[in-house]
Amino acid sequence: MSTLLDKFEEHEKEFISVPETLNLIMQATKGTLEQAKDYLLVIKLNEHVPVLYRDEKRLEFKSKPNDGDGNGFESTYRALTSELEGNEYFSIKALNEFRPLDENDIFAHRRGYHYVAQHSVGRFKTGAYVIGLDDSRAEQLLCTGAIEKLTIKEVEDRESKKVKFLTKQLADARAQLAAEQASKATENDKPLIELGEYQKLLITYPLFTAHQIACLLSDYNPVAQDYDSNDTYRLYRDMTDVAVDARLLTTFNEKGQIPSEQVKVWLARRNFIYEGFNDDVVEYLDDEGDPLKRSGDEFAGIIGVVYEMVHKLDAEVEQLSEEYEELRLEYKELEEKNEELVAESKQVKPSSSPKNDKDKGTVPRNQLITIGLLLELLTTPPKGFDVRRGGGTKPKEPLFSSQNKILDEIGSHGIHGQGKSTVGPHFKAGKDALNKSTHDLDVQSKESLQECFDAANEALRDAKKRKER
Repeated sequence: MSTLLDKFEEHEKEFISVPETLNLIMQATKGTLEQAKDYLLVIKLNEHVPVLYRDEKRLEFKSKPNDGDGNGFESTYRALTSELEGNEYFSIKALNEFRPLDENDIFAHRRGYHYVAQHSVGRFKTGAYVIGLDDSRAEQLLCTGAIEKLTIKEVEDRESKKVKFLTKQLADARAQLAAEQASKATENDKPLIELGEYQKLLITYPLFTAHQIACLLSDYNPVAQDYDSNDTYRLYRDMTDVAVDARLLTTFNEKGQIPSEQVKVWLARRNFIYEGFNDDVVEYLDDEGDPLKRSGDEFAGIIGVVYEMVHKLDAEVEQLSEEYEELRLEYKELEEKNEELVAESKQVKPSSSPKNDKDKGTVPRNQLITIGLLLELLTTPPKGFDVRRGGGTKPKEPLFSSQNKILDEIGSHGIHGQGKSTVGPHFKAGKDALNKSTHDLDVQSKESLQECFDAANEALRDAKKRKER
């Protein structure tokens, strides 16, 4: 359920009018009324959420009796395709349960804020609006830093900054292009290069790899196997690779292919003018409008680089956040377990055995731990079930119900020196040694996990700083 639904239920409001719903969708999608209606039809609201009508006499909401199959869906379609009567309502619960509406969080403008994922939260990815949180769950996620609470204005300001950043990148690219155009000579100063045997074939390609561009420049067979021995080819291949690295040429797929329109402009700017290939580009290089159209892929490449950098940083931060959260939970679990062991150890008084294992009447520590483990095994029920005589099953029982039962059994054998007064202290010392050994191991594990926890936290902070820069 959404926070909005909780508030409506507090005031016993369980329904929202169709016009009010459309207005919320217009705010969330920044669209017109017709676009809001079309949006609801596209996500097939009319097949899942019925329109209800208020009965003023009985003060209840229900479907029209003559509405198609009686489920209200026909009224929903009619409300979204024709004029409204003014008495149409949706169930708020039904809208909240219709998952496609989560995409735009249409109730955010009523609440006045969004919950935004700082890292993956269930089905919501980093940066997405987190929908359907009750107050206690939202407070829990806010405390752990999994989500942040942003007002509508803060969200709009954040999106505005992204737009301004990309707009500036595009303006800088246009300014660079204009500067390059201003420095170019006129068409008459750029003589055409006579096409060679392989160039006549290569200029027909709609897409080029760096290898094929180098073959075009050197008039070399693109399927030859000995191109590495050709110095001219190697020179042009190096020039092309540098242009790709500098994003002057932008590949758009895994094959490393570049659109021919982009290759034409790049070659023309470097005075490589081929008849029938890019000779028509030259006359527009000093024109302010046409090169922008012809080199649109280059601008898209620049914007793509920016998005790629941001995407990689987002992915890195998200990965570190997930690892950080896993370590935090593991650390918390270990800490709770350690606190339980400490509490148990405080309930058991330390034995008064001599400090030196070599003293008379003492037992080595490793043997005491063995005694403690044996006591634990003898008094702990094994896993599984036993079959009852009359049918059915019951949990398996331990060999001895208590330590005293073991002492009684040992005493019944009448072995000299194995009476209750002698064996009892050894049992107690064994239990104390086992508890101390377990505690020491947990402390070591906790310290080791704390180091991992701190390292992950530091890596996460560094990644966030790099992203902000």
